Amino acid sequence: MKIDLSEKVIIITGASSGIGNYLAKKYCEEKCKLVVCYNKNVDEAMKLESYLKNKGCKYMLFRVDIKISREVVIMMGKVVKKFGKIDVLINNAGIILDNTLLEMSDKQWDSVISTNLTGTFICCRECAKIMRTQNFGKIINISSLKGQIGSEFQANYCSSKAGVIGLTKSMAKELCVFGITVNSVCPGFIETNLNMGMETKKERATSESLLDIKNNLDSLSCMLAFLSSNLSNGVTGQVFNVDSRLI
Repeated sequence: MKIDLSEKVIIITGASSGIGNYLAKKYCEEKCKLVVCYNKNVDEAMKLESYLKNKGCKYMLFRVDIKISREVVIMMGKVVKKFGKIDVLINNAGIILDNTLLEMSDKQWDSVISTNLTGTFICCRECAKIMRTQNFGKIINISSLKGQIGSEFQANYCSSKAGVIGLTKSMAKELCVFGITVNSVCPGFIETNLNMGMETKKERATSESLLDIKNNLDSLSCMLAFLSSNLSNGVTGQVFNVDSRLI
């Protein structure tokens, strides 16, 4: 059974680094038409663009603040103008601003919620408007295992990712009539620029995992490839944990 993603138009937010960067390179191998979005990490975005160019990938690169509706609308309009459609939206952009509950500032709370949850909502809403006219489309929201089990010093992050799960389930119920599927993927611990230096969390994830956590990134890309493909046409409203810890 082969997963065929060739010629699919796939948008990935937060693609300049971490999970998004890895996914962009993996999707490039599948001959997709890639739309890679970033916000602040210009240097890494330029490196990714160079990589995609060298691989002969059909792509578009956008600097977009997903918290600003107008920027998202303009980006998606340009995608449709060039590629004619949007097949898949992968909402991956996110930030972490850790602090204890008692010392967490309003700004730390608002920044994480507005990027991780509100930004995801805006991208979903605007993409769904386009997918509705197509009568097809797939939206994949990257949440986190922490959105289900919680984590100390991450009340803002865990709340934002729990919200993404609720958003996913609500959207799936509304959008199924338009042929749009909406699913969420919750990775376990994956070492990226976001959590670099969190040795305690890494050690805990390693000790609690039944399998080697080094496999998490490959497993995540395979899960996303399935959800991006026509093989997942009968799957919506689901939350997939890509991890080997029992919760």
